[in-house]
Amino acid sequence: MSDISDRPNRLHWPPILYAGTLVAAGLLEWLYPLAPNGVWWGLRLAGAGLLVMGLALAVSGFNTFRRLGTPVDPTARAEVLATGGIYAVTRNPMYLGISIAFAGLGLASNWPWLLLLAPAMAIGLQKLAIEREERHLEARFGASYRAYRERVPRWFGPF
Repeated sequence: MSDISDRPNRLHWPPILYAGTLVAAGLLEWLYPLAPNGVWWGLRLAGAGLLVMGLALAVSGFNTFRRLGTPVDPTARAEVLATGGIYAVTRNPMYLGISIAFAGLGLASNWPWLLLLAPAMAIGLQKLAIEREERHLEARFGASYRAYRERVPRWFGPF
């Protein structure tokens, strides 16, 4: 069994949660459709904006990891503590971005179940990925990570 400083997770929880959320939303839309006919185009446009904004946020976090030479793989050992750029605003821009993108996709595609399941997906990400990654980062980077955690919120604002 590996130590938490070696790797944060054994399973790739984020893609499992993303796929599970999409499948669950699709099944629920098929079995119990909530989508009203003729959804206001403004909601769809707002959803498309959220989708694009969320993907841009996630890509920014991804690119920062690539530039720093630390793995994006949620099961891999962190090589560098990312604290600059988008990581000065949120400790989890990739997870935050994908969560926002899922909510946006739910609005843009008139899939209310996806919009409703996005918060549950975010909670799953926090419990199964983020909290484990935080323990890994603290074990790897100690006081540097604790100081960073005090300065920058996990998601955004007070969260």
